Amino acid sequence: MIRILPSLIAVIPLFAFGLVAEQLWRKKIMQGELGRKLVHILFGIWIAFWPLFISINEIVFLCILMFFGTLLLSLIHISEPTRPY
Repeated sequence: MIRILPSLIAVIPLFAFGLVAEQLWRKKIMQGELGRKLVHILFGIWIAFWPLFISINEIVFLCILMFFGTLLLSLIHISEPTRPY
């Protein structure tokens, strides 16, 4: 069973950081390879701590949701960094 509150605690910081990164990208404050790597490093660090407060089943479920969310963003071209070049 998926526990809602711990799952939200795991995902909300990713959305918040993603929105901030998107705004910095659009304003040309964060750009290029360094900006892309910074986003991936911070996401990876946060996700590495997930096993401390959510189960492996919840992690798998959230990863599947994020995959489809990223796919959706790529298809409808909402987020600049997910657009194909």
